[in-house]
Amino acid sequence: MNWSSLAVDLYELTMAQVYVKEGFTGNAVFEIYIRELPKNRGYAVYAGLAPAIEFVKNLRFKQDEIAYLESLKIFKPYFLDFLSNLKFEGKIYSLKEGTIVTHTIPLFAVEAPLPIAQILESSLLNIITFETLIATKASRIRGVSPGKLLVDFGLRRVHGIEAGYHVARASFIGGFDGTSNLLAGKELGIPVYGTMAHSYILAFKNEVEAFKKYAEEYENIVLLVDTFDIKRGIENAIEVAEEIKNAGKSLRGIRIDSGNLLKEAQRARKILDRSGLKDVKIMLSGGLDEYSIQKLLKKKAPADAFGIGTKLGTSADIPYLDTAYKLVEFMGKGVLKTSEKKETIPYLKTVRRFTEKGRIHYLIGKRGEELEGEEMLKEVYNSEKGEIEIPSVYDAKKNFEEEFEALPRIYKKIEKPAKIGVRLTSLLRGEIRRIKREIENGRNKN
Repeated sequence: MNWSSLAVDLYELTMAQVYVKEGFTGNAVFEIYIRELPKNRGYAVYAGLAPAIEFVKNLRFKQDEIAYLESLKIFKPYFLDFLSNLKFEGKIYSLKEGTIVTHTIPLFAVEAPLPIAQILESSLLNIITFETLIATKASRIRGVSPGKLLVDFGLRRVHGIEAGYHVARASFIGGFDGTSNLLAGKELGIPVYGTMAHSYILAFKNEVEAFKKYAEEYENIVLLVDTFDIKRGIENAIEVAEEIKNAGKSLRGIRIDSGNLLKEAQRARKILDRSGLKDVKIMLSGGLDEYSIQKLLKKKAPADAFGIGTKLGTSADIPYLDTAYKLVEFMGKGVLKTSEKKETIPYLKTVRRFTEKGRIHYLIGKRGEELEGEEMLKEVYNSEKGEIEIPSVYDAKKNFEEEFEALPRIYKKIEKPAKIGVRLTSLLRGEIRRIKREIENGRNKN
């Protein structure tokens, strides 16, 4: 994706100008994390790493962008010169994309000169928050429909064309099989799927002709049967299926997009089976999400595939994540804020994960601590060395699938799930107490 470096909130630049003036250009560490998981979320699926790194690598202010900033009469010439020559210099740390995560733990960390790290805040937080939100939603849908084909149909109703790309990417990581979005298919190499719309049927003199012409043109034939009377639509699809046998073709599936989906799917399966078309698949779509799909499958709906659009692409039940991008270290010293309910944890972290008696908890400590287990927050980009370990979207998907398979069921429940725990090392807890004392002593001196 081609982003402008002006995709930044004004205050990032006003702060950065003061940093430059005052010589605050030493290394800083900012971390992205989820403050608190929302209701009905026992976990989240981390996504957005590769697009975030792409933004970092392409951080540049073009000549016309500098001219615009100059026209605001806010920024001084020395700062505009600084921006004109700006590029990322530093390191990025991250969990592996597709990892099952929870609140508080760092997902992504930036170590760079303070002005640069500050300027990155809005865009990095946007990318990672949104993709994590959607990957988590997708995983919940996958969790209630094992073995079913899941396709992202969300482009037409998500909040922007760019959002549609990120929905396709994140949902693929979070367990979907593909998307209807061709841009995402081209850029990411993920499978694309599509059937037909009701407008296609209405453009012909009747449903049978519409079906026949479509079947003449394509090999992968899935017919939409609910434009008029669904029973009649199924019968028309069967009629066409019989006719195309002579051409060596076969009907692959039908899609039902309206009505009582349980009832219509059950009726469709009976009619198809009675006609010797037991291999024809049934796809359901139309306002679906994990809640409605779970109900359908509990009632034995004979669905083989689901097309999910609006409620996936907007994460309709939980349309946001309370994430943060916070300064945790400056020039080697840990920093924190003590705001009520928004307290931060100092220092670049080390992250471990443990499972005990069917329960999961994360352990976070100060970077450099010797802890059992494998380090999860790894250096993935270095401006001097380039990319170190950025997985492909397929690698991220595989990582998610392995982690989701191992995730205890208590965290997967779509209502009232258990929450993954977080613990701090004793060293880190001690550092927090020490820094708070220093802050309090500083206040008392003033």
